[in-house]
Amino acid sequence: MRRLFAAAARALRPAPIDPGVQAERHVSLANCTLLAPVRIGYRSYSIDSLFRNATVGRFCSIGRRCSIGAAMHLTDRVSTHPFILGEFEWGPPVEIGHDVWIGDNVVIMSGLTIGTGSVIGAGAVVTRDVAPYSIIAGVPGKLLRMRFDAATVERLLESHWWNYGDAVQGATGIDAALARLQNADQLDPHFEPYRPA
Repeated sequence: MRRLFAAAARALRPAPIDPGVQAERHVSLANCTLLAPVRIGYRSYSIDSLFRNATVGRFCSIGRRCSIGAAMHLTDRVSTHPFILGEFEWGPPVEIGHDVWIGDNVVIMSGLTIGTGSVIGAGAVVTRDVAPYSIIAGVPGKLLRMRFDAATVERLLESHWWNYGDAVQGATGIDAALARLQNADQLDPHFEPYRPA
């Protein structure tokens, strides 16, 4: 149990407003509510969404009106309302990988891991962990299919392309994108792997 801790920030641009909110460069969170701790990776964006106790990787596209880390209310007390109880159940953190696309109006329950490269269809309610590069939709969210075959998923995950800044920008094919990483020594030396505090 934790006391309700709310650190809301509006239209966060690279510099965090609250010490519990950390954002890398080129993050855009227009009209989002951030309830710390929240960490957002390079070039990820969202509009009008709620983030609660969440870590979001790099290059994530999060639609409008999403709820990331939906809160818990105690159901075994006289009331479920936190004012009556004087406390609020703060669920475990949500971990969202890199290059995740989350459609509009998605609810992701607390304590889940959303794998790198996955796609969550608009309006889904995600109640279970999501495997990397899978496509999930529905209420509750269910696997529709994988984005790529197992060998391609393994290549993408092993490449860690999100740790090379904008190196793959403009490359539409997987082979072309990964070929650009062959010259990794010529890439931005100041771009560090994503290790949120």
